[in-house]
Amino acid sequence: MSRIITLLSLLMFVTTSLVSQTYNMSTTTVTTCSGTFYDSGGAAGNYGNNENFTMTFTSGNGNRLSFNFSAMNISGGDVLSVYDGPTASHPFMGSYASISPGIITSTGTSLTFVFTSTSSANSSGWAATISCTTPALTAYSMSNGTVTACSGAFYDNGGPAANYSDNQNITQTFCSGTTDRLQFSFINTFFANVLSVGDSLFIYDGNNTAAPPLAILVNGSFFETYTSSGTCITFRFKSNATGNNTGWAGQFTCVTSAPAQQVFNMSTGVRYVCNALFYDNGGPTNSYSNNLNITQTFTSYNGERLTANFSSMTMAGGDFFIRAGMPPLPAPGLCCQCTT
Repeated sequence: MSRIITLLSLLMFVTTSLVSQTYNMSTTTVTTCSGTFYDSGGAAGNYGNNENFTMTFTSGNGNRLSFNFSAMNISGGDVLSVYDGPTASHPFMGSYASISPGIITSTGTSLTFVFTSTSSANSSGWAATISCTTPALTAYSMSNGTVTACSGAFYDNGGPAANYSDNQNITQTFCSGTTDRLQFSFINTFFANVLSVGDSLFIYDGNNTAAPPLAILVNGSFFETYTSSGTCITFRFKSNATGNNTGWAGQFTCVTSAPAQQVFNMSTGVRYVCNALFYDNGGPTNSYSNNLNITQTFTSYNGERLTANFSSMTMAGGDFFIRAGMPPLPAPGLCCQCTT
């Protein structure tokens, strides 16, 4: 009888541990595929003032990690930042306060969270459910040659945790190997802090640099999602000798169709387009930033003239939106269509 009781007690302990495993924010490393992630106050308490924690989670089965945030309440000045890898030197995924991150999924097997709080106030924090999902993406660092694949992670030649090199002039083509298109999306969407001045990433809609261009991304560019019209997409990266930077991090997948319209927020560089929406740098729902002085060029994708139809225009006094060779306007709205 005593053996039966012991076995039942052990079973109840194991079951309870599996169901109720929780991880409160602290400076540590955790290997898991399940559980709930809370701020340092846990499920029922507030986090503390003057906190500065770094916590890394690694998948327990070698697959990608996913965090589904069901609650997010952080006081002003306090920030939860997320990095796609085992350290805060890996690609930055975003910083969050009052707005929930939703679902965050690693490209590899680890995610790192950094939380800092001020001395002035605290709040109830966050709650996120942890799970392991699909196998980790194959990583491709920028190099000369052609890759045939339908999924993967794509980095500059420094990889996920190092800067790219000076004096680069490299061209890499990705092809689906099927009849599908390829679609690239990027983790660090603004190039302001990841590409140095004078360095450029060129994107072409085909299997070489003679294909129609899609974009020229430079310091300060917003890195949109790009979809090939055929089965291949080509990247060419050029860096100068005066300094390098952290570079980009993205992922790609095969898709059967392109988005109905590309969306561009005001940034820098050149975009080749015939059907798109164009907004200030705040996008369709947020206000634009203060102290901006940025120039963006749109060029017709098919060699025809471009028409811009502005549907809304609201700007503060003293702010101007200037079209080359035309009078200033008070804000961007809707763009663009190719005409004859």
